[in-house]
Amino acid sequence: MRQRWGLATVIVALLAPWPATSAGASAQSDHEVLTALAHRYLHDRATRVTAGFVPLDAANRAVLTGVGAARAFSQRIAAETAELDRLRARFAATLTEFSHAQVTIEHAETTVAGGVAELRLTETTDLYLAARGRSADAPSATSYRLGHTLRFDRSGGAWLLSADVLRLPQDALDPIPYVNAQKSDPPARQEKPTGPGIPAGMVAATPDGPRKPRAATDQLTPAAPFNRQAAVDYAKRWAKDRNLFEYNVYGNDCANFLSQIFRNGGWTNVGSINEPDGPDKWWINYPSIYPTDSRTWPISHELAAFGWYYSQRLRPYANEPARQGDAIFADWDNASGAPGTDQHLDHSMFITALLDPWDWEGIFVSYHTVDQLNISMGAVVEKVRARGNPSFGGVYYFMDTR
Repeated sequence: MRQRWGLATVIVALLAPWPATSAGASAQSDHEVLTALAHRYLHDRATRVTAGFVPLDAANRAVLTGVGAARAFSQRIAAETAELDRLRARFAATLTEFSHAQVTIEHAETTVAGGVAELRLTETTDLYLAARGRSADAPSATSYRLGHTLRFDRSGGAWLLSADVLRLPQDALDPIPYVNAQKSDPPARQEKPTGPGIPAGMVAATPDGPRKPRAATDQLTPAAPFNRQAAVDYAKRWAKDRNLFEYNVYGNDCANFLSQIFRNGGWTNVGSINEPDGPDKWWINYPSIYPTDSRTWPISHELAAFGWYYSQRLRPYANEPARQGDAIFADWDNASGAPGTDQHLDHSMFITALLDPWDWEGIFVSYHTVDQLNISMGAVVEKVRARGNPSFGGVYYFMDTR
């Protein structure tokens, strides 16, 4: 017998009792039981990186969730707990410290076939920032939104969680409360740039570099005035969603999202689909059956080159105070896609909140692919290190938008 349940939005109060896991004894539908179990699992996972974490089992701190799990999956998630505990300790007493978590489940759809159930859902999690209690300027939370496919197996009349697959590309950074997460989609590396690597004039920023005053912006072209607030407002509005009304969508969507932000800040097209494309062009063609924007629109390396070298709409800087409304580009993949650098920019982000212009724990960025709102640069570096090379946290280039 197959049961299918439609779309639902579920927010379970954190202090409410969890439903019984017995499929036979419970008067609730499998869908309601499984959705509540999923919520508890996701909430337990998110809470692990917050100051509000309390061990679920004092005798075994490797227990990640109070939800019953199949042996293999239980072992898999137990292996994540040491890194999640390290992150919690790493962020303690910094501007990235999280006080507590809230998880919202949307679009939950359950399929039950015999003793196996599959639950597809969208998770939105807010990791509330402890700094909010110290400063009204702090963002309330670091937030992310992503899809899941969870599998449950019936055993002894109860549902046991046996898999959690994130609907993300294999090469996407893990969200903060995940370590080596299983992902459903093939790698979505951006198309290889056609131009040269990062020029010597672009100096990488470092968290502990020598501090310099903010330079003048008179070198930026006056033909492209930039409205920082409009850009920030757009970034916050669409960080956890996709604007299908106005723009194309890419598998690796970070540069596409940053181009949208630039456009909403005032950037105008250079060239069009009716002209030859090139590194000095920047334009969008929407709507289209297949994305056919200029190469500089969806490719981080070529977007940065257009902004700095070809149009002077951006100014690279290193170890100056950051500003809300600036962009950051990252080089964190080598030529084979492994953690490392190959002098080509792989990722792009936008500064949407700022607590301390010098402290990377207080510089908060938003970006796409893993759809993130207000994640600190300190957290980004830690998630890059967790990809398999703890000594490499990425190379970052800050860009003044004026």
